[in-house]
This record gives sequence, structure tokens and C-alpha cells, in this order.
Amino acid sequence: MQRDKGHCVIIGNHSQIEKDVFDILIRGVQPMILVLARGMMKVWDARVLEAIDEKRLLVLSPFEPSVSRVSRKTAEIRNHKIIELADELVIGYKSKGGQLDALLKNHRHHSLA
Repeated sequence: MQRDKGHCVIIGNHSQIEKDVFDILIRGVQPMILVLARGMMKVWDARVLEAIDEKRLLVLSPFEPSVSRVSRKTAEIRNHKIIELADELVIGYKSKGGQLDALLKNHRHHSLA
């Protein structure tokens, strides 16, 4: 598990599976980068603030603060940003023919978890 190995994990936090994985990882001590599919949030959970204070969580958003809702397009932009940042991709789940599947078609630097 990446959490136990201390590897930096780049993650989104929109879909239910992303939220579940984030909840597990935030309890660890490994560094993380959270990439939002919307503008920066104004209110954060205490666990997130604690991880930021401990300098083990970096939160990034490629959007202006006025972008307050996640859309198909913002999720796609966020996924591109994650791919740009990652040294290695591990995909927990993707729908055949879905948005992530299409994005990864030409990207050979990933594996399914």
C-alpha cells in the first residue's frame, strides 16, 4: 500500500472512490497532493487543515476560486493535471469507453490497481 510505503500520492477528491481512498490516506503520514476539479474551497475539514499544517498535504486547483462546481470538463482538466504531475499512475477503476479510459488510451505509463 502506498500509504505504508511513504510514497507521495496524487489524488482527486470528487468521486466516491476518490473520497474513500482520500479518507484512508489522510490517516497516514505519507505526503499527498490533492488536485481539485473546481476552485479552491473556502472551508476545509480539520483533518485536511492538520495535514496541510504538517506539510504533508499540498492542495492544487487549476481553476479560479469562482469555479465552485465540478463538471465533466473540470474533471477532465483535473485528470490531465494529475497525469502531468505523476511519475507513475495507478488507476483503481475506470469505465470502459469512459472519460478516463479515453484520456489514458495513448498514455502507457499506468497500471490498474
